[in-house]
Amino acid sequence: MSDEDTVRKFATIIGVGRLYGPYERPLTAKGTKRKPIFLWKVTDQEGVLAFLSIMLPHLSVRRLARALECLADMIVQKPYIQ
Repeated sequence: MSDEDTVRKFATIIGVGRLYGPYERPLTAKGTKRKPIFLWKVTDQEGVLAFLSIMLPHLSVRRLARALECLADMIVQKPYIQ
């Protein structure tokens, strides 16, 4: 997303994850410059669970099914060990 304030507000509301950016984007096909983008990521299992506990009630049926499928995959995976 290119609106930094919106991404920062989202990250604050969710309370987990990390904000990255700004990242420059390639020029358009016409050679004009694009706005930089900002990314929010959550990668640890606890953070994913916290995020989904907030978001699941707001998802469509199709997205809810996909989120639950991802959760099931996460549960059967071995935890990452460094």
